Amino acid sequence: MKRVIMAVVALLVVASGLAIYTAVTHTKAAVTTCGDPRDEMFCSSWVGSSFYVFDTGSETSPNPGLANSTINEEAGDLGLNVVKYEMLTAPCGLTDNATGCTTPEEVDAALDGIQERDLSATPLVVLPPVVNTCPEDKECTSAYTDQCDTGDWAWDGDGSSEGSGFTMLAWDEWLITEATNDGVFLFELGNEPDNYCDTGMQSSYRDDGDPSWACTTTGDEQSDHVTSYSYENLWDCVVPALRAFARANGLGEIYIGGPAWSTWDDDTADIADHNYTASNLWDIEEFVRHEVAEYNLTGDSDYIPDFVSVHTYLPATPGGNDTYDTETIGDQLVNEMATSEDLSNAESKASTQIATWSDGFNDLQTWMDENVSDYSIGGEKLNDYIKIVDSEYDDTPNASDTVNTTQAYSQDWCDWYYTQMFNMLNDDNLWGSVQFALSGGNATQGTLGDLNLIDPATGDENDCYSSFQDKERLRHSQKA
Repeated sequence: MKRVIMAVVALLVVASGLAIYTAVTHTKAAVTTCGDPRDEMFCSSWVGSSFYVFDTGSETSPNPGLANSTINEEAGDLGLNVVKYEMLTAPCGLTDNATGCTTPEEVDAALDGIQERDLSATPLVVLPPVVNTCPEDKECTSAYTDQCDTGDWAWDGDGSSEGSGFTMLAWDEWLITEATNDGVFLFELGNEPDNYCDTGMQSSYRDDGDPSWACTTTGDEQSDHVTSYSYENLWDCVVPALRAFARANGLGEIYIGGPAWSTWDDDTADIADHNYTASNLWDIEEFVRHEVAEYNLTGDSDYIPDFVSVHTYLPATPGGNDTYDTETIGDQLVNEMATSEDLSNAESKASTQIATWSDGFNDLQTWMDENVSDYSIGGEKLNDYIKIVDSEYDDTPNASDTVNTTQAYSQDWCDWYYTQMFNMLNDDNLWGSVQFALSGGNATQGTLGDLNLIDPATGDENDCYSSFQDKERLRHSQKA
């Protein structure tokens, strides 16, 4: 979804019967309690939330909301421990755009704020591309650099053809250095690249043993199998290099997932008809298939994602194929939650959508069980090793909606929605989920309205705050 924000509410869970993981400190276990070769965090569930009130004063600086004791306390009362952090502008040391860049001090303040005070949370840091706001001619005038550019800028070239003067790989290395020095080890590559960057998954995977197209960096070097818009190509160029970079520089092991796909469905009919572009399920399967093929051919486990991720927002465009009843106010359609009929209709439509998401998650796990269980890392079969995460969700992608705050049936809707979402997360045994967002906004957008659990301007709790809190605590007690 298009927004300017750096962190979101997060809730990470795993299969039933496992203890809740509450430690913030990253410690590499010689032998984990579940036999996972990575870290104890992969043995148990995470319960998290974000707390970060963003950019009420500027486009780039960490928001002074971290100093807001009321919001800090309310966020702490949720009892959660994961915050998703998105760095929107390039490092100041890599760009000459001094008014639209991020300093090390700003990143440190953000990550320290997440890990300290009332939150004591673990950051989940998103690596670019995060957002793209530049025009087609690539003459980027905004602070948000053209993160979706292709060719040498996007992978590992000098960037001269686009005038950026730096590379995405250099940006990632800079951010990983800052983050790991703050004790951060969990990352996600990209934010809705299929939305912002028109990135797709390629239609075939490497099966000829030829490693030459594992990472191609310019259009002239692209093989028939890979295009510059392939997410697998981005992953192959960036992730193994970043893991090696972290080890070589004494930063330790880092864990990375993706692709944070903007939509999620389970259209098996489209897959059967080879209409792959219509199915997000196929997209994620193709990503996993490709990286497992790389691992099988090279023996390099750095290709394997620690988790795969998608986003699940309820459709909420007024007048479209959406979840809510609408009313015309002036010349605009407004989503309604004013009557019991509005509530009933929304529940009916949302039930169908949530069931579709659930089917997709189940089918993805079944597919991995059937197709990648013959491969393993450190004794852990890949169908268990690769976790599934819903890395953003909310009942609307629109900050201007008011369905879950101030309307007559907003509280009832919030209670119903979070009950259904937490039931899905538990029943489908997802390792993680990220609610968007706890309390966010910036100088351009203002507050994020319906997307927030806490109003960043006033500190007031929106209707969904108590719903999320109650359902989270119920889920917590069931899992403990």
